Amino acid sequence: MGRSHAEALRFFHQGHFDEAECSVLDLLREEPDHIGALNIYGAVLGKRRRWKEAIEIYERIFSLGGGSCELHHNVGNCFLSLGVNDKASDHFLKAIMYDENFLLSHINLGGISYLAGDFIRAAEWYRKACAIDPENFDANYNCAVSLEQAGQPDEALVFAEIAVKINPSRHDAITTISSILMKLERADEAVSILRRAISIYHGKPELHHELGGLYLQMDQYEDALRELSAASALSPDLARASATTRGGLHWMRRDFVEAENAFVSIIPDRLDGINIEVSSACNLKCPGCPRSVAVKDNAWNNHHMKSAAFRRIVEHLPSIHLCNLTWIGEPTLNPDLIDIVRIAKASRKFDVIQIITNAMVKDNDYYNELVSAGVDRLGVSLDSMDQDLAERTRSGTDFHRLIDAIFSMKSLDCIFFISYTLSKMNVHDMPTTLAALNNMGTYNVLIDFLSDYGAVDLRLDEDEMKSVHVMKDGFSEKYPNISISVSNQQNDKYCFSPLLMPAVSADGYLMPCCIGPHDATIMGRQNLVTTPYADIVEDEGFRNFVRSYLRQQPDFCRRCAYRQGKSDVH
Repeated sequence: MGRSHAEALRFFHQGHFDEAECSVLDLLREEPDHIGALNIYGAVLGKRRRWKEAIEIYERIFSLGGGSCELHHNVGNCFLSLGVNDKASDHFLKAIMYDENFLLSHINLGGISYLAGDFIRAAEWYRKACAIDPENFDANYNCAVSLEQAGQPDEALVFAEIAVKINPSRHDAITTISSILMKLERADEAVSILRRAISIYHGKPELHHELGGLYLQMDQYEDALRELSAASALSPDLARASATTRGGLHWMRRDFVEAENAFVSIIPDRLDGINIEVSSACNLKCPGCPRSVAVKDNAWNNHHMKSAAFRRIVEHLPSIHLCNLTWIGEPTLNPDLIDIVRIAKASRKFDVIQIITNAMVKDNDYYNELVSAGVDRLGVSLDSMDQDLAERTRSGTDFHRLIDAIFSMKSLDCIFFISYTLSKMNVHDMPTTLAALNNMGTYNVLIDFLSDYGAVDLRLDEDEMKSVHVMKDGFSEKYPNISISVSNQQNDKYCFSPLLMPAVSADGYLMPCCIGPHDATIMGRQNLVTTPYADIVEDEGFRNFVRSYLRQQPDFCRRCAYRQGKSDVH
């Protein structure tokens, strides 16, 4: 028995996971409660990205009385890989209770805090990791990045310089130093460090890309274009990012032909995201919603996208980071939705599949089916924890059913979040609602801002939105149980959404973005059910839209929360 256990362990450390699994399963057939064998089996499952099965094995070890810092750390890693960060944190903290100097759990807790936008707490975890191992690159580098994000550039620079001393060839640490120096208004030093690094580490496209960005900040456009072009030539992976930046640079300089060429060169191959309206029907009548306004004017058609049409659309799309199967309607009203999710998952074209629901239509068993079919992120719309206000902001909502759904859906095996939209109707209630959510448990909360289509302007103004961003810095201390992120405000003049994150209507037409109206003529009546996206990009109707958009903001942009008060002329 001992030799078989040692053999399984040897296979595992050699990376021979098939042999390790065979050996360990033989062991477990003879002795099902062999903790050592179960530990190896859980580790093998983790290496194979079978995280749910690994967690089941580790929980079995706990039930047998087993436990260690390494075991809790491994369970935490599995939950972290699944995006269940609250449970991951619990296990990393338990690992530290076994051994307060367990380095990797400190680093991972820093990472979870960073992802939640709590940069101060992240830096605290990384500082502790640096105290445990002062020569650890990851601890020093991540501490520098966290402090930079927390608005402490002087201290960030100290840790970044230590990271570079530990590993001088890490370009990410070098670019972090240059970024910090720019924030300290030491631009010449920032440029000098990057140019010196480029001369030492030839062929590092990331350094050219970073230097191009610095020149852009310094309004040295020719130098910026030179470095960005060098980055594109050296790395296909950076070609897209550099082309996007070059397109924006040409756009800023009003060189519209070059801007168009830069954008059109990249969008046939990859998009940042897409909003696909699987249903234009809805069971609610929310103030400010374009559907509510159109229904009132008898100018709306309810339509469910068929799974066959969706399959054709997916075949015609490029690879995309975020596929949001939600736009104006309620997606769960579509009887084909589960099949649609399966098609999206099987295509392997989307990094993340997301759905946002009002949670009024289906029960928890249905949401479980959606997750099993392939949903990675599931959001529920809730705009207040005050019953009267919640039902006014989303007319037709059953508040108690909504709260029950949130409690139930929290346990789903996906990234679950609350989609919280702020407007003049509910912004005064934000502290009360966040405090109530904090008392309910651990949740991810995404705060966005209403883009109003109604007769009465319910949008927050620019100052009100900025104040929410300012308040965000204190959210982690006031509401420690919930992870809150606030939607970023767009650049003062330039919005890339129609070029990099368009939308698709329920009948398959390409639309500019999630704010644009249901008007297929805007982008030349391009239908993705019948036409590949690569062909659409070359079509004159689409190119005419791009040319027009680069020169002047369309009328529909004025409805967007982020575009109010902006100049029509780009």
